[in-house]
Amino acid sequence: MRWSKKEKKTRNDLGLLESHIIIGAIGYFDPSTNFSFLLTIFALLYDNHQTIYLILIGSGKQKQFLRKRSSDL
Repeated sequence: MRWSKKEKKTRNDLGLLESHIIIGAIGYFDPSTNFSFLLTIFALLYDNHQTIYLILIGSGKQKQFLRKRSSDL
C-alpha cells in the first residue's frame, strides 16, 4: 500500500510500521455506543494477530471505564 508523507509521519509518530493494521473508531463513550464490546472483540483478534492496533477517539461518561477495560484485556 502506498502512504502519503503525512500518513507515513503519523504512523511513525505512533510507532507503527507500514505492515501494522489499524482499526479506528470515533464516537461518544456511552453504553449505547458499546465500545466495550469493540474492545472485547479486538482482544480476541489481537490474540491471533499482534500486528493490529485499535485507536479510539472520543469522550463521554465511559472514558475512564474503557481505559481501564483496555488495560485489563
